[in-house]
Amino acid sequence: MNPIKQTNLDLDEAFGLYEKGCLDAAEKRYEELSRNLRFYHRRAQRMNLLMGMSYVKSALKKHDEARVCCEQLLQHSRLRKGMYIALHQSATVEGEAGDQRKALEFLNREMELLEKYYKKDPQKHAICQYERAGVLLLLGRKQDALYAVTDAARRVDQCRDENVGGHIYRRFGEIQRMLGDEGNAVPSFKKALDYFEEAEDSDGAKEVKMLIKEKQAARVE
Repeated sequence: MNPIKQTNLDLDEAFGLYEKGCLDAAEKRYEELSRNLRFYHRRAQRMNLLMGMSYVKSALKKHDEARVCCEQLLQHSRLRKGMYIALHQSATVEGEAGDQRKALEFLNREMELLEKYYKKDPQKHAICQYERAGVLLLLGRKQDALYAVTDAARRVDQCRDENVGGHIYRRFGEIQRMLGDEGNAVPSFKKALDYFEEAEDSDGAKEVKMLIKEKQAARVE
């Protein structure tokens, strides 16, 4: 078989093990594949391997090893192609490790890159701002989180990505509720519900309906 196709199949196999929750087996397979990393024919394959390894190492709580994967991922990335993905994954790994400040640093770098090279891609901006809002919340910076998720909502409305929109508007409503702005929180939850229903995400829709009912129950009491 063509070596490029075989490598793709091997990478799919390793990631499939990760998705099934077979973390030890996935780790072993990725480590086997990583021995030939420098011989890979395509940069995308190297990126996929390092990304997958970082997922597995992070899930296994091997945070330092996951960081090493991300460092290599950044080295193999190009500014206009893949760097924003590497920065986003680095932020995810730091967040899983409990270092929210470092996670925010990576997300801020990602936003700078998106502003420079991906100005006309609202989806990428929306996802990054959504993640920034979550990290800012964990750091106790609620007002900054509100600014970030407001921008995320504006951008997701531009690209109309229903899979992303539901999560963004849910977080928007949650932050507004935290800040005591119930008048805007409920409409945000309803917008999230619209997105989840468009995406046929029944679990997401069910959770948002419960958030809407929380206010209705409070009024009855």
